Amino acid sequence: RTVAIPNEIDQFVPIAKRLHPYSKSTVWHLFRQQPLTLLPSATDTNVKETPDPITCHGLLTQADKTFDLFAAQLNDTCTNWKTLSVSSWIHLFPDKRYIDYDLGILEPLLDAVVTPILKQILDFWTGRENLMCLCQGIVSLLTYLKVPIDDETHLLFDSIEQLDKTKTGDDFYKVCENFSKNYSNKYLPQILNLIGRYKASDELITFLHSLAATDADNLLEAVNDWDETLISTKTVLDLVLIKTFLD
Repeated sequence: RTVAIPNEIDQFVPIAKRLHPYSKSTVWHLFRQQPLTLLPSATDTNVKETPDPITCHGLLTQADKTFDLFAAQLNDTCTNWKTLSVSSWIHLFPDKRYIDYDLGILEPLLDAVVTPILKQILDFWTGRENLMCLCQGIVSLLTYLKVPIDDETHLLFDSIEQLDKTKTGDDFYKVCENFSKNYSNKYLPQILNLIGRYKASDELITFLHSLAATDADNLLEAVNDWDETLISTKTVLDLVLIKTFLD
């Protein structure tokens, strides 16, 4: 038995088929929520008219036009990513948890060669605070070890610090590649995370470095006499363990 689909509903099918594959994309949803100032006006703005009633077909048609703009922006990003400032597109990916998810959904609209580059830039941008901590941790550690920092490292760290939304995609990509070559591809993530923590724990580490070995021994000897309401035995043991590791 066949079911006849009314023409009024059948006209929705082409639009629905086009939009459905992207229905779960957070990037597409964010774009749809933006003011549609780029859409051409079909009426004279000086003439007051009674707005047409909202219909399913009207909503779908509007969504279809918005999707044209969305696809055009993605295409422009892929074509001109080197010269465009990253501010023109990174705002569409505010949550780093969904970057891979969205890029997967939007794959048919993206250039396969450019997509990994966009992902690298997005990951670099969303993780820039951790990168700053890592750079500061490296500087602090090398300073403590009295190891001179070469000009190339200074230049790289300065370029990371100066990255903002006004920089072009090419600016970002060059810094990403430089950082990956010198750090991400050479050291385990656990090592880089530890060095980043070194700067984040600056006050504690400065205090532990100031303790003489005899002070640490005295802490261990007196650990059983501590008033646990002031500081726990485990905390004292952990402090001594960290100092031993750092030394």
